[in-house]
Amino acid sequence: ARPEIGKTLFVINLTAGFLAQNLKVLYIGNEDPATDLLIRIVARLSKMSKQQILEEPKKAEERAKAKGYDNLIIASLSPGNFFDIRKLVETHKPNVVILDQLRNIDVKSDSRVQGLEKAATEARNLGKKYGVVVVSVTQAGESAEGKAVLGRDDIDFSKTGIPAQVDLMIGIGADISMEKHGIRTVSLPKNKLSGNHDYFSISINPSIGTVEAI
Repeated sequence: ARPEIGKTLFVINLTAGFLAQNLKVLYIGNEDPATDLLIRIVARLSKMSKQQILEEPKKAEERAKAKGYDNLIIASLSPGNFFDIRKLVETHKPNVVILDQLRNIDVKSDSRVQGLEKAATEARNLGKKYGVVVVSVTQAGESAEGKAVLGRDDIDFSKTGIPAQVDLMIGIGADISMEKHGIRTVSLPKNKLSGNHDYFSISINPSIGTVEAI
C-alpha cells in the first residue's frame, strides 16, 4: 500500500487473527517505535482506544491476554538484518513472522531494486528453513496513488523481484473519497494458494485498529 493507507493497521489485524488461532507470532518492526506499535496491538486486541488504555491499563491488559497477547513477541530493529531475524526465530520459535517493513532491512545491496529482491528471497528462505509463515510488508509505488485495486506492477522498486518470491500478494488501495470515509480495497494480484484474484472492500477504524468487511 501507499504511505498512510493502512499497511501496519492491516498487518496488526492479521496478527490478531493468528493469535486467535493460538499461534505464536514474532512481530519485527523497523519503522515505528516499539512503544507505538505495542499500543496499537493492545488497542486492536482489547478493542480500546489509546486514551482508554492509558485510563484503564489493567482492563486493557486483561482483554489483550484473553485474545492471545501472551503468544506475541515484539522485536524492534533499526533496521536490522536477516542474521538478527534468524536469531530471533531460533530463540522464540514462532509459527508466524511479521516483517514490517521489508524495504528497511539491511541486505547490503547496490540498489533499491536489487535490495528488495534480495530481501524478498531471504524472507522466503526464512519461511522454508524454519517452517514458519512469513508476512512481509512493503510500499506501493507512485502508480498506486489514489488507486483502489492494485496489481503486481504497483510495488515500489520491485515489479518482478518481490512478486516472484511470494505465494500470496495483498494490495491495499483507496481513492480520495474512500480515504475520507475509512474505506479500503483489498486486492489479490498474486495467489498461488487458491488462485482467487478477486478484490473486496473493507472499513477501518484507526482509533482501535479494526478491519471489517463491508
